[in-house]
Amino acid sequence: MANYRRTRLGIALTAEGSEAALVRMRGKRRKPKLLAGAQSDVALGRFDPKDPDIFARVFKELAKGLPHEARRADMPILVSLPDALVREDVLQFADFPEDANEAQDLIRMRLIRDGGGAFHDPVCTYQVIARGDQVTVRTRSIERSLRDVVEAGARAGGLHIWRMDGWFGFASVALDGIAENGACVLSDGQSWSLACWASDTPEGFYESGWIGGSGDALGERTTRLVQSFALRHKTKALTLVAAAPTVLLPQLSSDILGTTLAGTEVFAAAATPAQGVAQWG
Repeated sequence: MANYRRTRLGIALTAEGSEAALVRMRGKRRKPKLLAGAQSDVALGRFDPKDPDIFARVFKELAKGLPHEARRADMPILVSLPDALVREDVLQFADFPEDANEAQDLIRMRLIRDGGGAFHDPVCTYQVIARGDQVTVRTRSIERSLRDVVEAGARAGGLHIWRMDGWFGFASVALDGIAENGACVLSDGQSWSLACWASDTPEGFYESGWIGGSGDALGERTTRLVQSFALRHKTKALTLVAAAPTVLLPQLSSDILGTTLAGTEVFAAAATPAQGVAQWG
């Protein structure tokens, strides 16, 4: 039973296929043990919530390749979505409620009001990152309709999701302590995300989207975004964590870029995306 309490199931859903990894955590100094893995070749494309059956197919395929314990109702199951499906915002409030439900409602109304049509009915998590004259809150949100069909698909496979987030929402744990000032570009080949941070800027910067058309144009865009962040916050010697095709990476000048670290090095603890979700979740 003690071993079971340290067991987690990580699932990485992507546009072109999905995978699962059942791992047993073994303490900070020991690498988690992979107990079982499974894959699904069903393409999810752009994750259309109007096609719920496709999510059920994916989870059923994954469940078939896993031991029965993965379907226990109390198994921690962590699911990553493409970063393009998860939006991160930094919001400020003059008054922010202590009650979690009231806070969720306030954030949801702000996202709908100020989101420029990005959300119809968002579901969000939040973290208070600064308190002063105003309360600064970081939120991560997905559409409720998408959340619901993914959860329903998991239940169809006998699985019960504990946490759902974008890939960066899990992988960001591996960036702790990497550098005071930095940027990270992630991509699964179909979607991308860019995160920037600085030691004196708790809100940082985050943007994500789908890869379409010219990769060169996207590389130029990430370059402009990183340069803008560095100039706005007067940061120097940014460390770039590169876990994306070269064409997507910022082409930064030497006065902004300090060091480049390969994503394979930074995220080496995760042999596969699903294992990373399980370990970092």
